[in-house]
Amino acid sequence: FEHSIRACDGVTEADEVLRWSALLHDIGKPGTRKEKPGGEASFHNHEMLSAKLVVPIMKKCGIDKETGQRIKFLVRNHMFHYTNEWTDKAIRRFTRKVNRDDLKNLISVRMADRKGSGKKSAFPKSLQKLIEHIEEVEALESELKISDLQITGHDLMNLGLKPGPLMGKILNNLLEEVKSENLGNDEDELIERSKILMESL
Repeated sequence: FEHSIRACDGVTEADEVLRWSALLHDIGKPGTRKEKPGGEASFHNHEMLSAKLVVPIMKKCGIDKETGQRIKFLVRNHMFHYTNEWTDKAIRRFTRKVNRDDLKNLISVRMADRKGSGKKSAFPKSLQKLIEHIEEVEALESELKISDLQITGHDLMNLGLKPGPLMGKILNNLLEEVKSENLGNDEDELIERSKILMESL
């Protein structure tokens, strides 16, 4: 109970959703408590039970459904744990579920949880690495690809080029020139440049 109150106090933003989430994030712990040999307790999947308990609490407190769902989402997902083993694919799965605003809020709840446990207020390295990894994947996905060019292999075939290594080389050259802004991603420009490349490569 004291941890939950301290966690709620640990939310620096005057935000109803974040403070409710911090207050209720561990409410499922009593229902999931299992004692190990030696007296140590575990609370496996407590975040799932906590999220389930949020719904009736929100109803009793007269919290609107949309706000309640946002609180439920943060409580349900506050236990995410990034490690160096996360691949780019794992990052993409994570960001499909957790967008930038959600991540910001989850980090706020996580920091409040740390404060409630009396831990240092320094930003955890694992969370910083997660943010950096997300930015790296987003940069890769935003980078121009061959499929983004305004011409395709079919257009090159219409110029008389047969499918094969040369076609791939020309498309890669076009892509690099567009990326470096030496060439516009315009169909007519790309066609004219392709004609030159077909003769010179």
